[in-house]
Amino acid sequence: AYTDEKQIKEALKRGCRVNLFMVNDPQQMIRFRKAGVDKLITDYPQILKELILQEILK
Repeated sequence: AYTDEKQIKEALKRGCRVNLFMVNDPQQMIRFRKAGVDKLITDYPQILKELILQEILK
């Protein structure tokens, strides 16, 4: 990935919306969701959906 949690948190703190494109690795999807990104674009929406459902059901 070309960004990290520190950059994401700084952008969010400044009031920016953070949208990440082509996040296809499930571990990165989890990592970036935990960091608070506003939107993830992926080639694998079903995997992202399953990860979000698992997160909700915890």
